[in-house]
Amino acid sequence: MKDEQEKIHKELEARTSAKGLLIYAKEYYSAYELIQKQHPELAKYFNVKFYLLCHALELVMKAMLRYYGASYAELKRYGHNLTKIQSALYHMHQITTDYISVNEVRLVNELYNNKEFEYHLSGSKHVPEISNLASTVHLLISKAHFDILLEGSPHKLKAQGKS
Repeated sequence: MKDEQEKIHKELEARTSAKGLLIYAKEYYSAYELIQKQHPELAKYFNVKFYLLCHALELVMKAMLRYYGASYAELKRYGHNLTKIQSALYHMHQITTDYISVNEVRLVNELYNNKEFEYHLSGSKHVPEISNLASTVHLLISKAHFDILLEGSPHKLKAQGKS
């Protein structure tokens, strides 16, 4: 039994890549953008939009941790706690966002971590302005894209026809 668990763990360690996590983060963010474009009013698809942004945020931050050497087991230990993941990025790798973004993550963390965007719970929710949270996610995805996919090279940006 223990050998089987170790085998599964080694397989998951090998299959979990920073690039893969980043690709999924981009997909969740793109899904948010599609819905937001069709239904910009806050009440329409409220929980879905916040879930997509929070999940994209979780994945992009975990992609960055993985890129900087975190193991699959370390990523799993953070669970879905956005504040812990954000704190790890800062304390281990000095990756931070502005003060407003840190507070936005704190606001949505409890709801996301407790799966309140997935399961209906009555009562009001205190969340940040969705466009601010979206900007934070977009900024981190852009940074991760530069670091992970372009390996931090401005020359690769020019080679892709961007400057």
